Amino acid sequence: MIAERAGRLRERMAAAGLDAVIVGPSADYRWLTGLQPPIPTRLTLAILPLHGDPVIVTPGFEAPADAGCEVAPWADGTDAIALAAELLRRASPARVAVSDQTWARYALPLQAATGAEFVTAGVLFEALRSVKDPDEQDALRRAGAAVDAVLGELASLHWAGRTERQVGHDLERLLIECGHDHIHEVIVGSAGNGAIPHHMVSDRVLGPGDAIVVDIGGLRDGYTSDVTRMVVVGEPPDGYDDVHAAVDAAHHAGRAAAVPGATTGAVDAAARAVLTDAGYGDLFTHRLGHGIGLDTHEAPYLMPGAVTVLEPGMAFTIEPGAYLRDRFGVRIEDTVILGTDGVAPVTAATHLPLVVA
Repeated sequence: MIAERAGRLRERMAAAGLDAVIVGPSADYRWLTGLQPPIPTRLTLAILPLHGDPVIVTPGFEAPADAGCEVAPWADGTDAIALAAELLRRASPARVAVSDQTWARYALPLQAATGAEFVTAGVLFEALRSVKDPDEQDALRRAGAAVDAVLGELASLHWAGRTERQVGHDLERLLIECGHDHIHEVIVGSAGNGAIPHHMVSDRVLGPGDAIVVDIGGLRDGYTSDVTRMVVVGEPPDGYDDVHAAVDAAHHAGRAAAVPGATTGAVDAAARAVLTDAGYGDLFTHRLGHGIGLDTHEAPYLMPGAVTVLEPGMAFTIEPGAYLRDRFGVRIEDTVILGTDGVAPVTAATHLPLVVA
């Protein structure tokens, strides 16, 4: 893996006038090396020179058995910064790009030791990681199937008379039982809490007339799932049906606009126009969506004014919402993958609200 992806990264390095890239433990590290990054309490770096072989600097006890490239181990009590600086100097670097999640405690001493100009590598990795290869797309589909399975179990849960937190614990259990390795998000936002887009859970007790935003996802085989659906306890609150219909229409307008060659800003605008025409434009307070892959939130970002051009293989969420302060919120989110003719959802459960007792 590292040879193929290093070659693609080097093309962009050459165009940007870079002599080397250093990558700390992160999704960027995993994308480049194919290795699960360790917890970054000790210096671990992948160094990719424009010319020459890549090398991984790592604590000896965490050294991978088959890295596919040179490994430079170091031991506690030795100078890991000096080792990394020596290896980086092989590239005679004048300009080095540093991955966004490389700790400053390591990057700044390396900059001082080499005298090179350090710049961010984020734009390089965003461009490369945003287009998923077939294996990555398959992994996203498996993650989507796992979270769809959780949605299929929502009707079996007890809602009324229980707290958001208690239902959230049930959802965490289901995420694991349905095939996720880790949980990244559980939102159970009832009534006015649902009007706070990033509300998580609270001790509020669910009751009749509550509209509930359920936003869940996790990690399966290294790739993430993300989906949002609505649950209503008994009869919905006044005005709910109209808002839900408008949000659903905006979601489908965003899907229809998401074609190769469209900008991410234009897709956001297509969905936002539907809510504006319905009188809810001011209640849509966030971007339409975000890329998804090794990270839950990554490039591309679908938001007003964004100019990223969509390409086949990009994976992202479409998640318009409308939030009525102190009353309720509505959000409908699917993860989709862009093909040559448009998007195909990897989360496919019905958008109709689940009505529970």
